[in-house]
Amino acid sequence: MPKVLVGMSGGVDSSAAAYLLQKDGCHVEGVTFDTGFCLRCRRCHHDIQNPSKSDLPGADEAAKVCRHLGVPHHIVRLGHQFQSKVVQAFISAYPKGLTPNPCVLCNRHIKFGALLEYAVSRGADFLATGHYVRTGESNGARMFMRGADGSKDQSYFLSYVESSKLDKILFPLGSFTKSEVREIANEAGLPVPPPSGESQDICFVQGDYRDFLRRNGVTGIPGDFILDGKVAGTHHGIPFYSYGQRRGHGVAAGRRVFVREFDIEKNRIILGDIPLTREFDAEELNIFTPEFADGEYDIQVRYQSKVSRGNVELDNGKAHVVLDEPHEIIAPGQFAVFYRGDYIYAAGQISNVTLLD
Repeated sequence: MPKVLVGMSGGVDSSAAAYLLQKDGCHVEGVTFDTGFCLRCRRCHHDIQNPSKSDLPGADEAAKVCRHLGVPHHIVRLGHQFQSKVVQAFISAYPKGLTPNPCVLCNRHIKFGALLEYAVSRGADFLATGHYVRTGESNGARMFMRGADGSKDQSYFLSYVESSKLDKILFPLGSFTKSEVREIANEAGLPVPPPSGESQDICFVQGDYRDFLRRNGVTGIPGDFILDGKVAGTHHGIPFYSYGQRRGHGVAAGRRVFVREFDIEKNRIILGDIPLTREFDAEELNIFTPEFADGEYDIQVRYQSKVSRGNVELDNGKAHVVLDEPHEIIAPGQFAVFYRGDYIYAAGQISNVTLLD
């Protein structure tokens, strides 16, 4: 009987995952991890040194589901790891003109990094979560696959998890749709909350990300907005603007203008028409199969963005990408994920974006 620790938030997805694994005969235990971000946003008096279930959002709900299933429930504090690996990366990205993706980094370093290490330390054979993603094997390589529910597929967010972790991870919901999962939870009588809108917000940022940056010591030096080669206004500092931003720059141009480029050296922000791109690089590649080589791929550059077809050429650890058709707002700092069919072959961080005139 394999021992499986299930990452549980108290919601329907992770609860149904735990139920399905128990139904399949696994020894299941629930675990809720705490990022500790409440300390930094000062919205509560969460004490990381004296944990209790009542001060951690979702922990009471997860514990209730575990009691219903008759399985143990644990809390693990991962605030220090989250701060160093996810929050600091987010804070340091904007002064460089990058658009970070903290969810991708959290999956790599926290959920399937520190939390997986915790599961193994407790003698677990596997860590499971309620992600809508599948894993499979192609020519001997373990790879992520898109979830069966295309509207819920979360493979993009998991694309930067190391391939070496896949033998220790289970995704019980990968072959189900969201409506099927809700039906499973209802039939099992799981004490989960009713359906609600699912937030796309960054979990550790309360309100505007610019205020979060300022609270964490990020400052900006005012400089020039450049439009059509001329100074068109004054910005408040490069960290407080994002690539592709259309509103909030205060430049009256008589047409829609977007942030197209950050000139870090001269402290200038270049405005103009919506950024269109066919060509960029992907660096720091996370490769799942030795079959990732030069050739054609389906390429996704943001969660739930349209999938583009393009050609990849590998050179010195980078993937140089040329898309068949222009794509809007491919932001440096985000991640490009390379698919063939449902399989993820590799992923990397976007850089060196070449804009079309």
